[in-house]
Amino acid sequence: MEITGNVVFVNNDFIRIRTVKKKQEVDIFFTDPKRVAMKILFHSHMIATIEVEIQSVVIGDNKFAKIWFVGVKWPVLPDEKDLSAPQKARLDIIKVLYPEKKDDDWDINKYL
Repeated sequence: MEITGNVVFVNNDFIRIRTVKKKQEVDIFFTDPKRVAMKILFHSHMIATIEVEIQSVVIGDNKFAKIWFVGVKWPVLPDEKDLSAPQKARLDIIKVLYPEKKDDDWDINKYL
């Protein structure tokens, strides 16, 4: 599942995004190894598309959901050859946020 919206803020445990379609604020939780990269890549008022997974929990008669970060869909990861040395160092940190592409993933950039 993907969520697209404006970043409201990044906390130590989650990123809050205001969705584009319904204007709802959604908290997307991430694990500790991704904390530094999340704070580097995302900032307030930025538009992003994030792939997420839903974890549901039933408590009594109520069903609750926690949304977990899987990977960044947009902004795309920049090409290393176009970056300066400080930008490449930053890129090495944020790579953890981008899921590995599979060979069967379709990429429009191949055809542009």
